[in-house]
Amino acid sequence: MIVIAGFDLATCTGAAILQGPKVLHAEAFRAKGKSDPEIFSNWRIWFRAMLVSHCVQHVAIEQPLRTPQIDRKGELSPKSSMATYLRAYGFRAHAIQICDSLNIPCEEVNMSTWRAAFTGNGHADKAASMVIAKQLYPGLKSLDAAESIGVGWWLNGHLSQLKMFAGVA
Repeated sequence: MIVIAGFDLATCTGAAILQGPKVLHAEAFRAKGKSDPEIFSNWRIWFRAMLVSHCVQHVAIEQPLRTPQIDRKGELSPKSSMATYLRAYGFRAHAIQICDSLNIPCEEVNMSTWRAAFTGNGHADKAASMVIAKQLYPGLKSLDAAESIGVGWWLNGHLSQLKMFAGVA
């Protein structure tokens, strides 16, 4: 079985390494720095080291937040600032580039898609992901790491389906 990784990309990034349904490692990482260049530089070092040290062969990342929500009054929702969106898409770009430089395929998955595969409910919250993730990786404390286990779980199932249907045509 190949080693795969699931990532919940954010200022505090969740990371999970799986081999089949077995979770080998899970953690949350917050890059040090006060500015985006500092944060991205430190994050890139960590992300690449995670892939290389665990001999990861395939990666899945949660798609970043979509365009800002507009409320009923037609105004920008205060859920997230533009700086949050820019940083999220920055992490996405760096992840894709690092995977490409290492010849590691990188899939993007929508939050509701991986949550449906992991919890059975595409609208489940982080707490629901944590309950299941703790069964797979006892002692888990980070919600971000729990989410990354869900992303990895989705990738494992996705790759199994692709393999199963590869000979069908």
